[in-house]
Amino acid sequence: MSYIAFVIFLLILLAICLRIFRNDIFSPPIVMVGVFILCATVGLLRYSDWNIADYSFKSVILLVVGILSFLSASYLVYSFQRHNNNITIPLSRKRLDIPKWYVLFSLLLGVVFLYVMYKQMQYSILVAGYKNGSITQLISKFHLLSLYAPEKYRISAYVRYAMLIVIANSMVYLYVFIHNSCFRVFKKRDLFYVVNVFPWPIYAILASSRYELMVMMAMTLYFLYFLGGMHYGKPVKVRRKIFKIGTKMLLAFLTLFIMLTVFLGRSKSFSDINILNYITIYISAGIRNFDLYINNPQLAEHVISETFPTINSIMYKCFGIGEYHSLPLEFRNINGLNTGNIFTCFRRYYADFGVLGVFIIPFFLGLIITGLYYSSKKSCKNNKIGFELILFAYLARCIFFMPIEDYFFIFDVSPRGIFKITILYILYCLFIKKRVMLKTDSNA
Repeated sequence: MSYIAFVIFLLILLAICLRIFRNDIFSPPIVMVGVFILCATVGLLRYSDWNIADYSFKSVILLVVGILSFLSASYLVYSFQRHNNNITIPLSRKRLDIPKWYVLFSLLLGVVFLYVMYKQMQYSILVAGYKNGSITQLISKFHLLSLYAPEKYRISAYVRYAMLIVIANSMVYLYVFIHNSCFRVFKKRDLFYVVNVFPWPIYAILASSRYELMVMMAMTLYFLYFLGGMHYGKPVKVRRKIFKIGTKMLLAFLTLFIMLTVFLGRSKSFSDINILNYITIYISAGIRNFDLYINNPQLAEHVISETFPTINSIMYKCFGIGEYHSLPLEFRNINGLNTGNIFTCFRRYYADFGVLGVFIIPFFLGLIITGLYYSSKKSCKNNKIGFELILFAYLARCIFFMPIEDYFFIFDVSPRGIFKITILYILYCLFIKKRVMLKTDSNA
């Protein structure tokens, strides 16, 4: 009954949020509650074999505390933005162009480092004692090595950081392409921008990181939402249109997610895939496993080891403080059924800091994400597009993943995360900031 009560609570909470945040269905608080409803509802499909009836009241309370903490921070930010930031006057703008030499250079950079990454993957497999086989076998074996094997079996640091530059390039090209398309200033040369986006999903496939595809989807959705809103000037119409696009993108993503299962070596063939089991594990097992963890916890031996694994790793390797912990968490099972190793974002906070962490850390995250969202809306309404729009679109994937895993403190609060954001900002300054020219239709 506790689980059913949790789902009902989320539905009531969504209705309240819609009223408080003026039906802005793309605002972080509403999106966060929405994805929790989706994940919790899908979990009901496994009511019997996952023993949903045994879900503990304590786990529900902790989830509610974390969710309300994020919403409290969001409302605090919103309270300073009570004036309407919706764009009601259609805006037009000149197209954005990236110099031809840089388009060619960035494409070459992407091709070269993807090739270098592929060759290093082959080398790592051979060093580990495996034979080179198909691309599927290569990706599958290297994925396991990258998660659990020593550093010597992984991609070299310079290639990892070079790929961050390639991905940041792809993000900027994605933004420029959507910008020019939304404002009806598209030219044929924009197709070269699309080509420069492709190294990103290719990297995601090689690295067996379907998570990167979700990041791309979230960024695309919010770029369309903000830039489309500026062009049309009709917030309600734009929300409905982008919601439909987002629904189609989600269905396409789930289809691709399943198809890549075979290509990435997670399953031998499509006939071996139990689609219901596969989808429910990736979507809903986080919430179910959170309860398994609360009832049988493995508390972190050292504070920050789960919430801030990169910082913990640096302290261990550089100063000999603490112990090394692998990023992936332990796997769980129910009645002999594997339910994976995802536990919602709140598991890591609770493991390191207890109930206080479940309250404070989501509050901090809510301040950052919601603050960037409303800052982006305000700048768009004032005929300005700042870096906060791109940064929010990039960080927005943290909201979608909250019922599954924490991604902000794992990936963004790290040297690699800070490096990627820094590169994004430099590219923004070079190719977007200096070229932003806005004007209303009346002045066109």
